[in-house]
Amino acid sequence: MVSSPKPEPSYRFGVYEVLPESGEILRQGQRVEIQDQPFRLLLALLEHPGKIVAPGVSLAASRSEDHTSELQSLRHLV
Repeated sequence: MVSSPKPEPSYRFGVYEVLPESGEILRQGQRVEIQDQPFRLLLALLEHPGKIVAPGVSLAASRSEDHTSELQSLRHLV
């Protein structure tokens, strides 16, 4: 007996869908370009709803010279 593949877990809010395993964000089914660090920040917020995620903790995994431009990537999603 062949089992069908399990669908990738996702987070949905409004017209957006976040696919953690593939690292993608979809807006009404269309892929949204986003850099790795803002994606990881968004994912940390989605994985810990209702909790405060300190910037030093969520961004420490991949420090960047300029967080401003990367965080602006998230603003167009809201």
